[in-house]
Amino acid sequence: MRSVGAVGRFVVRAALRGLRASPATVAVAVVSMSLTLVLFGAFGVAILNVQEAVERAGDELTLSAWLAPEVDGGTRARLAADAARIDGVQAVEAVSPEMALARFPEQTGVAAGVEELLGANPLPASLDVRLRAESRSPEAVAKVRDALARLPGVSDVSSGDDWVAGYARAMAFVHSAALGV
Repeated sequence: MRSVGAVGRFVVRAALRGLRASPATVAVAVVSMSLTLVLFGAFGVAILNVQEAVERAGDELTLSAWLAPEVDGGTRARLAADAARIDGVQAVEAVSPEMALARFPEQTGVAAGVEELLGANPLPASLDVRLRAESRSPEAVAKVRDALARLPGVSDVSSGDDWVAGYARAMAFVHSAALGV
C-alpha cells in the first residue's frame, strides 16, 4: 500500500507534466473558469441587491383605512387596536385629520396650504396599516383589506392593489432569477 504522501507527490508531478505539455489548453481552462466565477458572483450580487430593493419597497406598503367623520379620538384609538389584532398586520398608526394635513405637503409635494385654499381641513382621519412581510401577497392584502373594511367606523380602505400585484411579480422574478443563477 502506498502512503498518502507518495500518492500526493504522484498527482502533483502528473499535473505539472500536463501543464507543461499543453499550456494553451490550461490557459483557456483557467480563463474560462475565472470568467464563470466572476459572472456568477456579479449575478449573485445583483440579485441580492434587487431583492433587497424590492423588500425595502415592500416595507413601504401600507393600507389606509379612511374613517367616517363622526369617529372621535377615543374611537380612533380603539379602531387602531382592533386593526392591530388582524392577522398579517405588523403595525397600525392612527392618523388624525390634523396629522394628515401636516403630512400632506411632504407626501404630495404640494406646498400651497390646503386649509387656506379650501377654508377647512378636508382630510379625514385614517388608520395607516403596515403589513408583515409574509402578508404582502395580493391574497393576503385582500384579506387584511376586507377585515379593515368590516371595522365599524371605517368608510373606505385603499390598498394599492396594482402596486401589491407588481410587488408580488417583482419578488417572484427575483426568486426565479436567483434559482436560475
